[in-house]
Amino acid sequence: MGWIISNRSFSKMGINELMPNISKQDIVNSLIEVGVEKGDKLFVHNNSDLFKYFDGCKKNKDSAKLLLNCLKDAVGDDGLIIVPTFFYDFCKGTDFDIDNTPSQVGYFSTYILNNNESIRTSHPIFSVAMIGRSAKELCENISTDAFGKESIFDKLYNLSRSKILFFNSNFDTCTFVHYVEQMYNVNYRYIKEFKGDAIIGGEKFSVLCTYFVRPLDGTVNTDMDKLELHVIKKKLLKTANLYNGMIKCIGVNDFVNETSGMLNKDKYWLLSSSDK
Repeated sequence: MGWIISNRSFSKMGINELMPNISKQDIVNSLIEVGVEKGDKLFVHNNSDLFKYFDGCKKNKDSAKLLLNCLKDAVGDDGLIIVPTFFYDFCKGTDFDIDNTPSQVGYFSTYILNNNESIRTSHPIFSVAMIGRSAKELCENISTDAFGKESIFDKLYNLSRSKILFFNSNFDTCTFVHYVEQMYNVNYRYIKEFKGDAIIGGEKFSVLCTYFVRPLDGTVNTDMDKLELHVIKKKLLKTANLYNGMIKCIGVNDFVNETSGMLNKDKYWLLSSSDK
C-alpha cells in the first residue's frame, strides 16, 4: 500500500499529512488473506469509509466499481456477489417497487442495485441484489418470510461455498444472526406481519410478509461483539487489516452452526448481559 501527500496541513505542525493510497492489489490481497476463493458466494456487508483512499478513485462511484471488480476477480465466473438492499420503509406502509425502490443500507449496495448485471430478490423488506452466473436461479421463489425456509438466508445456508464478508463493516451488521434466532425461535423476538403493495414486473399487488422482530422498547440488545470474539477464538473468522480498516470473512455454515450451538446451550446467549 502506497502513500500520497494531502494538500491539507497539520495546523500546528505545518507539515503535509500522509494519506493512504489503497491499490487494487491491496484489496485483492486482503480478500485472499481472509480466505475468499474462486466459486465463493459472498454476502457482502460494506462500510464505504475506505473508499476515499482507493487509488485513482475521485468519486464513490469509482471506488465502488473498483471494489466490485476486485470481488468479481476473487470469486471468479462461478462465484456470486450478494449485497443487502433492505428497505425498512415497507414496514411504515411505503410500496416496494423491485425496479425502483432504493436500498437503505449504504452506498455500495445502491451501486450494485443500479448495476445492469444485478438481479434483486422480491422480499419487500429484506431484498438483496446479486451478480453472478447463478444469480437468477437463486433469486427465484424467495419466501415472504424474511428469515424462514426459502428466504435468501436459508438458501445461502444450504448452498455450498457461501461466506459472509465484512468489508470494513462492523460485525453487528450481520443480518444472518436473525436467521439463527428464528431457527431457534428465541422468545425475545416474535414474528410480525407486514402488509403492503409490491410492484414486480410492472404489476402491482398486495403482499403479506413476515419479519422476526424484537420489541422496540430497547429491552433486547444482541451482543455481537461477544459473538465475534467467540468465532475468532474458534478460528472461524479470518481477518485482515487494510489501512485503518478491517476485512473479515466467515463461512455461512460456520456462522450458523456455531451460533446455533451456543444458543442450544443457552437460548439467551446472544443477549447483552443486562438484557438477560
